Amino acid sequence: MSMGMDTGWLRTFMQAYFESVVATLLPIWRVFKTDPTGLASPLRPKANGTQRGKQVMRHREEDPASRYDCDTSIAFARE
Repeated sequence: MSMGMDTGWLRTFMQAYFESVVATLLPIWRVFKTDPTGLASPLRPKANGTQRGKQVMRHREEDPASRYDCDTSIAFARE
């Protein structure tokens, strides 16, 4: 019997939670644009991960020279 594929080992419960499917339902996700120096700036207010994921893909298609990602603004230890 198997519980499914393990995609990685994480040090904290919070890391595991934010990488889970459950967290994508929460309105905590933002679209970030990262400049060449590595500074990430939020472009959109918080929403659920599905909405923001679609917007990230649209930004990447419209501006392929820049980097766009979906992440939270929640601070927690990411050791």
